[in-house]
Amino acid sequence: MMNHIMSTPTELENWLQDFLAKYKGAAGTIHFFENGGLKLVSAINIPPPVQQVVAWVPNGKGMAGLALQ
Repeated sequence: MMNHIMSTPTELENWLQDFLAKYKGAAGTIHFFENGGLKLVSAINIPPPVQQVVAWVPNGKGMAGLALQ
């Protein structure tokens, strides 16, 4: 899990783009732990409807929420 050292949207998107390129990924997201759940802070190649669904992931919901547990 990342900490909040990189806090601007541009820094986060650049980091995610570099990560995807390094590991030959096509799409990805960054979520920060906030208020007991996961808040979406950056996404690359994730369709807007999916971004809306994962904008806030509560503890225990879906794969990300289970990983948080």
